[in-house]
Amino acid sequence: QLLTDFIKVRELPLWDPYLHGGQPYLADISNSVFYPLNLLFVFLPLLDAFNLNIVLHLILCPVFTYLFSRVIGLQPISSLIVGVAYGFCGYALSLANLLAGFLAMPYLPLSFLFWHLYLLEGNRKWFIMSVIVGSVRVFAGAPEINIISLLSLLGWTLFYPYPHTSMFRRFFLWSLLGMFIVGIALVQL
Repeated sequence: QLLTDFIKVRELPLWDPYLHGGQPYLADISNSVFYPLNLLFVFLPLLDAFNLNIVLHLILCPVFTYLFSRVIGLQPISSLIVGVAYGFCGYALSLANLLAGFLAMPYLPLSFLFWHLYLLEGNRKWFIMSVIVGSVRVFAGAPEINIISLLSLLGWTLFYPYPHTSMFRRFFLWSLLGMFIVGIALVQL
């Protein structure tokens, strides 16, 4: 709600005067100032935006997982099962009360999707999309989930058979991905 107030009066959200007699607002990562879907709060009433935000993320988890599963070659019904299992597993649903972690959940399979496509095709647009998705996870207020995601991507990068790319090059590219994500996320951090 406070971010919406800042946007409406066209001020930078630097300071929160309402908590503890005043404290930094932009510097607190849990406020998710740069998270793109927070724009819902600008255009919708508070409760509607909050509910839509949760429902949207709950839907995006299985959708992005389904897309990734299809790209790696699973059949449609298998991809659907994987998507539903990821989107509605106990861990994902338990994060609903930890909003930052819940907001970051849909972006894990999307990271795998874009990173896998980059390693397969070598097209820079997939690398850029991987960086954007990694940065959005940080902007959602969940840098710890981003660390876990990057370590998972490292495992995928090293152990998935990409015959045309050496192990050293894959590790180098993964390191570059991490540096770009951290570099962009420094705006918030």
